[in-house]
Amino acid sequence: MAAPVPSLRRLARAAAARRRVLILLDFDGTLCELKARPAKARLSRSRRASLSALLAGRIRLAVLSGRPIMQLKAMLKLPRAIYGGNFGLRIEGPGLEFIHPQARRQRPALSRLARRLARLCSGTPGVMVEDKGASLSVHYRGVLPRYARRLRRLLAQARRESPRGFAWQRGQNAWEILPTGSWDKGSAARWLWRRLGRPYLLAIGDAGSDEAMFKAASSRGAAVRVGREVRRSAAAHRVAGVAQVYGFLRLLAREVRADLRRRTGSWRVRG
Repeated sequence: MAAPVPSLRRLARAAAARRRVLILLDFDGTLCELKARPAKARLSRSRRASLSALLAGRIRLAVLSGRPIMQLKAMLKLPRAIYGGNFGLRIEGPGLEFIHPQARRQRPALSRLARRLARLCSGTPGVMVEDKGASLSVHYRGVLPRYARRLRRLLAQARRESPRGFAWQRGQNAWEILPTGSWDKGSAARWLWRRLGRPYLLAIGDAGSDEAMFKAASSRGAAVRVGREVRRSAAAHRVAGVAQVYGFLRLLAREVRADLRRRTGSWRVRG
């Protein structure tokens, strides 16, 4: 693996010198390679160990993903981590529990919409409708090119007929359907920042839905985008892929261990 670029080395040292750091991580495309079937995503033992090594006294990890919390917990198996599912509409972790009121209110309507979408897309191979409790995903990464036109027609129809109260957002080979409102990963990042005593934020993600998180982190710390360069991003740093994310996290863990001899920090949750 190539050595981290100088800007990332400087970033690791700067973060390690802070009394408290909250690392905000996307999952798919950041901690794990993208899969045509999300259920096939796996986190290796060595990658889990790299994440666990960061959970020292001054560092906390929060995974903010479109996946539901129970999936994240089952895949990561990190009891001390913070889990933000459904793009931060639900958050759980030591001393923390949150569900957005709109997500709670819209649950019955979301369930009905999930069943309708599943019926509508049942004749198109490769489409998967995922009911994630507080949001829905319509995955189409596995759709063959000959079905693409049919899929576009069906999804256009579904969007026109979608009940009020839901927003459709483009994801990576998926449509994400969430309760309308101003809540996103950036909102979740700011909520955590306030509850955890305003730590230094370090956000890492790969998708357009992570840009709100990058923006929140950039004014309170720093952000790293994963993957190819994009024309506009709130992240000032970039790594090429998932392997490089773990290279950076291992570097950060080494810098923290080196700095622990000089500094200590403690956490408290604010009401």
